[in-house]
Amino acid sequence: MTNGETNFTLVDSIGKKAFAVDDMAKKLTLKRVRVRNFRIENLGEKCDSIVARAVANLTDFLKNVDGLCKKGTRILYIKGNDFGGELQGISNICVHNIGKLLDNAGFSEKAVIEICHG
Repeated sequence: MTNGETNFTLVDSIGKKAFAVDDMAKKLTLKRVRVRNFRIENLGEKCDSIVARAVANLTDFLKNVDGLCKKGTRILYIKGNDFGGELQGISNICVHNIGKLLDNAGFSEKAVIEICHG
């Protein structure tokens, strides 16, 4: 599947945010984007990739999305660098410092935690 054939499902439990994002996607005529107003664990379908900002403790988030993962699902979780013991017991993980990725010290306290499921 090429990037032009990729479908995106954007999920937010806050109706106001979901409505705003849906409106933007429509105005930009993004045909392969659908917006859903509910919690991610209620999506009910397997995903190739999951991208989220820190909405919970990483361990709790991974439990919530486990049913959406298949072998090889890639999870990118954006979080402040203060995640201490949250990485214990998680395998197939890589932490990327956003400040280094962007060459911008203003983001040095943020990280992308990359996890390959299964």
